[in-house]
Amino acid sequence: MSRVVSERASDRAYRELRQEILELALAPGEVIAEVETATRLGVSRTPLREAVARLLADGLIVPLGARGVAVAPISSEELTALTELREGLDTQAARLAALRGDPDAFARLADEFAALAATLPGPDGPLADREATYGLAARLAQALDEAAASPALTAALAQVRLRLARVR
Repeated sequence: MSRVVSERASDRAYRELRQEILELALAPGEVIAEVETATRLGVSRTPLREAVARLLADGLIVPLGARGVAVAPISSEELTALTELREGLDTQAARLAALRGDPDAFARLADEFAALAATLPGPDGPLADREATYGLAARLAQALDEAAASPALTAALAQVRLRLARVR
């Protein structure tokens, strides 16, 4: 007998709200009204509250006291702090990856970067595909995470990458 595992309502609400925040469909500072959002997402308030708790932990939303929650603002100070943190974490991940990783995995990525670089704008050249650029960057990040073989470092980087994704 085959079982179909369906996505939990709270997981779906989290995924959809997270995507809306990252794509700026929900603007920084926008209030997330519980009843209206639950209705719009087609979930009850309990799964929405579970999703909100996860988004609070991710730093993508902030509490507003009795008024509920809002999408976290993006400030230049926070952007600077997160960029500085990511630089340190990426440096450590690269160091560990160089010590522990498979050089062939990075050679393949180097070929992909070279191919993408050929599409960068020149005097008469086309513009590199934004999705291709971010996709390749995500594959590089995953390769570094795997090669670094440090779950704590990978978790810290994932948190910083998530919070920086909104400023793309």
